[in-house]
Parts: sequence; structure tokens; C-alpha cells
Amino acid sequence: MHENPLGSLLKNGAPLRILEAVNGLEAYVAEHAFAPDSEGNQITFDGLWLSGLCHAAAAGMPDDGRMPLSEKLTAVRTIRRVSQKPLLVDCDNGQGDFSHTARAYAKAGVSGLVVEDKCGQKHNSLYGSARVQLLEDPRIFAQKLSDAKAHAPEILLFARLESLIAGQSMEDALERANIYAKAGADGIVIHSLDKTGEQVLEFCHRCKQLLPEMPVACIPTMYPQLSCHTLHQAGVNMVIYANHLTRSAYKAMCLTAGSILAAGSSGEADQQYCAPTTEILRITEEATHD
Repeated sequence: MHENPLGSLLKNGAPLRILEAVNGLEAYVAEHAFAPDSEGNQITFDGLWLSGLCHAAAAGMPDDGRMPLSEKLTAVRTIRRVSQKPLLVDCDNGQGDFSHTARAYAKAGVSGLVVEDKCGQKHNSLYGSARVQLLEDPRIFAQKLSDAKAHAPEILLFARLESLIAGQSMEDALERANIYAKAGADGIVIHSLDKTGEQVLEFCHRCKQLLPEMPVACIPTMYPQLSCHTLHQAGVNMVIYANHLTRSAYKAMCLTAGSILAAGSSGEADQQYCAPTTEILRITEEATHD
């Protein structure tokens, strides 16, 4: 069995930057994005994140777990046609039979799955207490992880802790992390709506004391002011920028559409909000030759 590429990156010790991509165009952007760091070295994204929320939004559907597995797998194939970076998939609370789900994604070439420890009707965690967020019994969830690992040992399974989303204590989150680690989880994703980021920093510090070898990831949607460096110093191994390409694309599309209507022509929008058509043609040409 070949070593999992995401697992190899995690072993290197450097913080991983993972960027959302739900279609070929977003995957192309994530694949080719780069910037210099403070020392002038070129940095890139280490992997991609197939977001449940953004994939549902792109399909014009609610993020309530109704998206068929077949459609998520189609998105996986589209993304992998453009990028060979490790791909993480958001699979809610398992998308039905989690063992079957894990095997299907493994066959499609996915590197890792993030599964949340909630049960019942799917409600996006960003709603927080405005929607009912039911936590699964940790022993039942641990068995789900263990069964899936037996069916798809080549894929990494990350247990996403929803304790802080559901209003439970830090101790509950840490206890669940310990149970899931013993069940075979390859990593922990801590989720929080605390805009200061202090909850996540505290959890990571205490989790590293409890489980020093366990990779920890976070999703800083609600605390974007915390840098990757700050999070890594607190014990985070992987930072998932979970929805930024879709959100920025949506804002640009709204501005473009409004500008065309207001101006009575597309001239202003073309100058201010649109990439040159030559850029789009170049992307399609590159995709043809890949």
C-alpha cells in the first residue's frame, strides 16, 4: 500500500495550509496560488478541502445532508482532474453508512475524511445554538470510526469535535478526543464559534498534553485574525480555510451582476471585477494538456 500523501506531509511537522475547492476552477486557483513568506521563500497550499457547505451552495441546495454521495464523488473526480494535491472531504456525520462512504472516497483517491460527531438532522455548525446541534454518544461514534478504518485503512479519518459548537465543556471535547484516538482516528478537528479563538488555543494546548502525537486541525472561519503561525505554535498541525474561495467568488459575482444592471453595459464590470477572457482560455488550454 502506498503511503498516504497527506500523512506524509503531516509527518514533516510544518503547519499545513488547506484551501477550499469544490469545482475545477477553484481547484485550479488553489493548485497554482503562491506567495513569498517573511524570508522570501515561496509558499503554497498543501492540500484542498471539499466543503459540504460550499458544494451545496454551488449546487443551489441547502447544507442539510441531502447531497448524494454520487454528486460529491463527481466533484472529487473534477477536482482531481485539475489538482493532485491531497484532498480532504467534509462528509458531515458520515453520509449514511460511514464504512461504505470511506471506501468509496478511498477508491476515488481522496486522502482524508473529516466526520463530525453529531447525529440526527444535519444543521451547519455555523448556526451554533440557533439550531439544535445533537452530539452522538462518543462510544457509538468511536465504533463508527473503527469500522470505517477497517474498511478503508488507506484513507485518513479525522474526527471533528462539535462539543464547543453544541455548548458542551472543554472537558467533554478533550474526553471525546481521547476516546476517538483510541478508536483509531488519524487526527482531530476542533470546531468553535468563539471569535477570539481562545477556545481553540486552549483546546490545542491541552490536547497536545493529552495526545502529543495526534495531529490537530482547526477551521478558523470565525477567528480569521489568528495566523497560521500562531495556530501552529498552539499545537495546530493543519489549518483549513474552509469556504473562502466560494465566499469571495459570490461577492465578486454579485458586484458584477449589479454593475451590469446599473451601468446598462458590462464595461465597468469588465474593468473592475472580471479577469481577461485570455486568462480563462489559458486555464482551459492548460487543463486540456494536463
